[in-house]
Amino acid sequence: MVSVVMPAYNCEQFVGEAIAAVLGQSFSDFELIIINDGSTDNTRDVILSFKDPRIVFLENQVNLGLVRSLNKGLSSARGEYIVRTDADDVALDCLVHDLVQFLQDNKEYIVCGANMQLLGGEKIFEYPSHNEELRIHTLNACPFSHSTVAIRKSILDNFKIRYDEQVLDGEDHALWSELIPFGKFHNLSKVTLLYRVSAGQITNTKSYSKNYLKARELIFEKHARKLFMLEKEEEIKSYIALVTGNNISGVDDLRKIGELCQQLIINNRKWKIFDEKLLSKFIFIKWYWRCMGSYAFGKKVYNIYRTYQVKTRFISNMKASLTQLMKSIKS
Repeated sequence: MVSVVMPAYNCEQFVGEAIAAVLGQSFSDFELIIINDGSTDNTRDVILSFKDPRIVFLENQVNLGLVRSLNKGLSSARGEYIVRTDADDVALDCLVHDLVQFLQDNKEYIVCGANMQLLGGEKIFEYPSHNEELRIHTLNACPFSHSTVAIRKSILDNFKIRYDEQVLDGEDHALWSELIPFGKFHNLSKVTLLYRVSAGQITNTKSYSKNYLKARELIFEKHARKLFMLEKEEEIKSYIALVTGNNISGVDDLRKIGELCQQLIINNRKWKIFDEKLLSKFIFIKWYWRCMGSYAFGKKVYNIYRTYQVKTRFISNMKASLTQLMKSIKS
């Protein structure tokens, strides 16, 4: 029923514990696909020391990277559901059971995740639970912990969706963005995984920070094109500037972003991808901070801000925020 996909690269110290945690799941109808991504340490030997028949061992002769390895795992998967976990984390024995049980009971949902806890610590990484909140959350940040999700494989196959190999260090965020039009999202309000922080993990490398900034722009471009149906390059540029705050060089750019705010709401009314109230709140917050960050352009910023706040009919108590904006501009 389930294919657990675990890429592994130079993680000999932790991969054995990660494998043992998956094999010890209370739910047993699964295959564990482990992709050794050209490791140069003893990762391969540790993996092969396990003799469980549920293990499917794949090996890259050279290091292909996380995203290509994940896609290789998806292509080999035979399960109805894909569960993705890392080779240095420790899954609690309820992880597969609880995720799959939710998707079995709720056919309209296509992705289910959960919370995770820092291994050896008390910190819990919590995520929104409800579908509409998760969809809006995806417009700004990743809505799931990648190591705690189950995905309906039929959705991936029917719509030919895979991890985008152009989006390094943001491949999961890009995947959720692709999936938004095809079903509902959910996060269980419980911890199902212990998350390890180590010096060698991808998120602690210098290249990750560099790749992530580029990845965010590629992801937001996807949002502009596929979720808001924007086609003009100028509109797409304005959308990225609205979300990130980058490349705003003057009041003309700010006006274009204000006009885009209206267009986003109009387009969403047509396609009905997002809850309108939640989307309006998200756009207003982004618009507010873009104007706050542009106070150096002068008093025209206030007029532009007010104009598009009225045109888009944002439902909010504006007195406090307008006062704060005016104080910043005057100073």
